[in-house]
Amino acid sequence: MDLYDLQIKNPKLFPQFSVKDTLVLHYNCPQRDEIVQLYSKYTQVLFTLSGKRVQKHGDQIWVHSPGKGGLLKKCAFLQELPPDYSGWNTLAFYAKDDYLRSVFDEFRSHLSLTDLPEPNKEMVEMFEIDEQIRSCYESFLPYFGTDKSAAGEPP
Repeated sequence: MDLYDLQIKNPKLFPQFSVKDTLVLHYNCPQRDEIVQLYSKYTQVLFTLSGKRVQKHGDQIWVHSPGKGGLLKKCAFLQELPPDYSGWNTLAFYAKDDYLRSVFDEFRSHLSLTDLPEPNKEMVEMFEIDEQIRSCYESFLPYFGTDKSAAGEPP
């Protein structure tokens, strides 16, 4: 199931707004099946506000929970309800390839492109949330439930 298409076609279930080519969603995950097969055709950055969710790809397992963020590369994966499921409230940002490429092109002159490490093959990059990151993503929450987007235009 294409996660992006499912979410963008159901804005009541997945409250959302866009800032240029970036889709921002804040929702309580409606998943009720123990395991669902999903596909993300765009890169996502996920922040868990409460609850948790398990994602699997092959032998790799990632647990999204408060205090951790995740960069989900475009890929297919399994999403599971954890045994102690109590919901999953999340804030998600979708970034399309063209947008990521434009950011890279804009900052290319400031980046050293020599001696780069081998690309990481993991589909999810988990990271710890500090106060600065938390303040940044929480600043998007007031835009949900209003008639204004973060860009100051109707959603």
